[in-house]
Formats: sequence, structure tokens, C-alpha cells
Amino acid sequence: MNKTCSQHYTALHQIPELDDHMIQTKDYILKHLPSCFLVQVIEHGGILAYMDQQSNKTIAFRAETDALAIQETTNLPYSSKTPHHMHACGHDAHMAILLALAQWIEQHPPSINLLLIFEYAEETTGGANTIIHHPFFQNHHPQAIYALHLWPFLPAHTLASRPNTLMGYSCETNILIHGSSSHVSMFQQGIDAIEIAGHYLSQTVIPFENFLIRFGQIQAGHTRNVLANQASLSGTIRALETDTMNLAKQYLWQLATLFMMRYENIIEVNFNDGYPAVNNDPKLFQYLQNIEPNLQILPTSSYATESFSYYQKYVPGVFILLGTGNNIPLHSSNFHFPIEILETGLQFYQRIIQAKEKE
Repeated sequence: MNKTCSQHYTALHQIPELDDHMIQTKDYILKHLPSCFLVQVIEHGGILAYMDQQSNKTIAFRAETDALAIQETTNLPYSSKTPHHMHACGHDAHMAILLALAQWIEQHPPSINLLLIFEYAEETTGGANTIIHHPFFQNHHPQAIYALHLWPFLPAHTLASRPNTLMGYSCETNILIHGSSSHVSMFQQGIDAIEIAGHYLSQTVIPFENFLIRFGQIQAGHTRNVLANQASLSGTIRALETDTMNLAKQYLWQLATLFMMRYENIIEVNFNDGYPAVNNDPKLFQYLQNIEPNLQILPTSSYATESFSYYQKYVPGVFILLGTGNNIPLHSSNFHFPIEILETGLQFYQRIIQAKEKE
């Protein structure tokens, strides 16, 4: 196994940072990027590293840098040193693979240009949208971009993806239900916002064929014996196509209209569009199959979302899943995996570079 890869992973796992507050992480990356790369630090701690080989071919690889606000429970000897911060989505592993790749590139200089992207805030606002508009990215625009992501529900070392839609669109939704307060003993004189919220929620948990609606937060009421005059629901919509995303939004609007007519109250429905769908370029996917014959084709798309989709709007790209084999879900406080799988990811990236050189 590549010791550099494992060393980077165990070091980065101990210093998780959130959102765009990349201080220790940024310093670690800059310290270990070889001098053969031209490095650009962009706002909020994003890092772009470019190796110029005076070629007309440029390919890019991306890793995320941010962690999650989770208290780690793995008891690993290299557990997080920061309370309530944890790399529970594999971003430390993705960075480790990319740094090990950079050091391999220094020892085996390719004949093509390479762009390595370390993206901040993937879990929140998506640093990708800033990166793709940065002059450094645009001046060193790649012809193709790749990224790996650990995936617990695939066998260890398995590489898998699918052409076209791999992951869906996301949209945050906030529903504000207005009621009218009264004492519970005279509830007929008020409009119970909690009751309306319950009925509203019951109509969103039914299985839909082409989209998903789920609410993870509800806030209502101030005291136990007074009807709530407001109820706030916060949730998310996931869909695989823009048309079905619009259908999901329309459904929530129509549901609100129905309840307003029934209860004679006001319901506000707001949407905040999130990441686009991850759409893998089919020609590039076929190209990867030729490089990696064991690349598995996933039978279905996922309602998960990823900021990698922003790059794919400008550059043909493929997002590949790397199996951990232990079924411990992402974002779990106990998320861990066999470190040996990092070598599989590193070797896959190496084969992509070597194949591109032979064209």
C-alpha cells in the first residue's frame, strides 16, 4: 500500500474543518503539494494546482476539503482532535488520494497538463460554483474532469458509476403555516398550525415515483396549552430530472392551496434550489470503461446530490464511487473504512493519466 496515501489520510482526518473555514487543511495541502505545480489559493481556502507540460491536453481531478459538524465516535487512534467536527463523508480520503497523486506525478512527470482541485464547502454552499468562475480555472480549462467518492454500500475496492444521470437535483423547501392562537380548552376559536402541519406532512411522505420530498425539521408553539399560531417546516426535494423537480414544487404549492381553502389560513411555500444533477458524460464514461474494465455500471440513479455537477456544466466529467465494503453510512459518527481502498483510487487516477498520454 502507498504509505503516503495513508499518512495523508490519517493526518487530515485529525484536523476537520467546516464549510469555508479551511485553515489547517489549507496549510497541510500547501505544505505537501510538490513544487512542480503552479498553485493558486482562492477565496475561502480553495486550492488549484496546475502542472504545465506545454500540452494541448489538460485533465482535472477534484477533491473536497470540508468536514461535518458531528462528534466522532470511531475511537480510531487518529480520530478528530476538534470536538463536534468530523470527516464523516470521506473528504479526507479524497484529499489524501489527490495529494498522493500529486507526489506520484512529481516522480513520474506526464506529457499532459494536469489541474488538481481542492474544493471547500461542498457540504454547504458548494465551492465549485466559485472555482469554475475563477480566472485561474478558466485560464487552465481542462477538457475532462474526474472525481471519486467513497461509497459504503459497494464492496471494498469496487469502482462503480453510470453514464448520464448518476445523482439528482436538490432543492430546499420551507413551509410556513399561519394559524391563530387560542387556549386549548377553546380550540374551536383558533386555527391550530400544528394540526395543519401534521396533515400537510402526512401528504408528503407518500412514495412518489419520480421525486422525493422529506422534512427534517419542524418548529411550532410556545406553550403546551395554547394553540400554535405558526408552524415552520424545513425539508428537501430530490429529483432526477428538471421536469420532475418542477412537478414536486407544484405538488407542494397545490397542497398548500388545498389546506388554505380548508382551514381559511395562510401558508407560505418557499424554495431554494440546490445542486444540479450529476450527469456523467456518456462518451467519457465509455472511455473510462476501456481504461478500467472492472468499472461497474450502477443499475439506478441516486437521490444523493453533489457539487461536482457544477463542473459538469462546463467540462465533460465523470463522478465515480469507490466502495468501502462495510455498510457504515456516510455522515455517521462511526464512519470509517479500510484504508487499503485508497490505493485503488490512486491507481485508478494514475491509469487515467497514463491512458490520456497514449492518445
